[in-house]
Amino acid sequence: MNPIPNPDNWMDVFTILAATAMVAIPSWFAARNHKSIKKVTDQVVNGHTTPMRADLDGMKSTLDEIHLDIRGVKTDISDIRQELRQERKDRIDLDDRFERFKKTS
Repeated sequence: MNPIPNPDNWMDVFTILAATAMVAIPSWFAARNHKSIKKVTDQVVNGHTTPMRADLDGMKSTLDEIHLDIRGVKTDISDIRQELRQERKDRIDLDDRFERFKKTS
């Protein structure tokens, strides 16, 4: 068994402090890093039963479906506008023909 160190001079004190620092400093960094990792884990896991990546992938596919639905609605609205333009043009043409018929009669 090793005896308890007995510092008889400043070099022994320095050796004991250096040995203590070599153990304490990495331990302090590890504890600090562990706290940071726990914060990140709390943000990522957040009490969900599924991983965050799976949740994000599900949200992305949902947004893609919504985007396709909106694109379909825009196409439908464009088609309706085109039909209204054509109907308006046909009605104006019919009115013109009716006016010309009235003038000739």
